[in-house]
Amino acid sequence: MNDIQLRGKYGVNLIAIKRNISEQGKTREIWNVNPMATDTIHKDDVLVLIGANEDLDKLS
Repeated sequence: MNDIQLRGKYGVNLIAIKRNISEQGKTREIWNVNPMATDTIHKDDVLVLIGANEDLDKLS
């Protein structure tokens, strides 16, 4: 996450990452609340962000 610099470039903060994990034929959700800068974001992760609406709109 160090590389994407969400706060510096976009003015938003990442407060959680939701990831679906498949184990033994079952899928479950894993929530990483208050992720660290060293955590990795995977392709299908859902990012929970906070910030001003105009800053969040820049990401879509």
